[in-house]
Amino acid sequence: MQINNDQFRISSNKEEIFSILEEVKKMAFEITLWQTIREVKNIIKGKINNVDINNDNLSIFLTIKPNVISLNEPILLYYKSQKQSFLYKTIIKRLNETYLIIKFPLELRIFENREHPRHLFKDPNNPVVLFKDKKSTKYLNALLGDISDVGVSLLVTKKDCVHLQTLMMIDITDIGKKKFEAPLELQILYIKSVNITLEGFKRQRYRVGLKFKNKINSCDIIHDI
Repeated sequence: MQINNDQFRISSNKEEIFSILEEVKKMAFEITLWQTIREVKNIIKGKINNVDINNDNLSIFLTIKPNVISLNEPILLYYKSQKQSFLYKTIIKRLNETYLIIKFPLELRIFENREHPRHLFKDPNNPVVLFKDKKSTKYLNALLGDISDVGVSLLVTKKDCVHLQTLMMIDITDIGKKKFEAPLELQILYIKSVNITLEGFKRQRYRVGLKFKNKINSCDIIHDI
């Protein structure tokens, strides 16, 4: 199994990791684990049975059991689908004939199979975005979560989110230091509540996903903001 680590982004966001693992569990997708003991790679197949974020546990129901397994050696978990793949290295906490209990990941290496790759931003490097409803003169501020050639996600406060709704058309006039001569036109596709870390504290924000009316070259914008 060949994996190019350069293609992965690393997430240490516990809520994002939990959401990804819960989705794999809910859909009952098969995962692959492997452990190297005395230079021999042992392949294990299973399905996520329970994601316990409070006790830092991940329970795996074994569908293909290994001949040998060691509680003293690290183990790698890998999942791949058409939409997304992820990888992480962890330790085994408990083991029986049917289940494997491993430690909840501190971080995931995530690869999203996207036609248009996203440029991701993390606190404290999220550029400020100035935007408005196309039918309004009132400007709002948000933080840029990510940007691609076809869309963006914004992190919006509850106070400002009450002015937004799905399918609304908006204009972005500024991203960070970049001011646009002609506003970027976008449509809101979704709005969802998220918990994120800003300036070292947990904050509730609303992630607003938007699609550009006309495809852009996001690399040009990244260099200027």
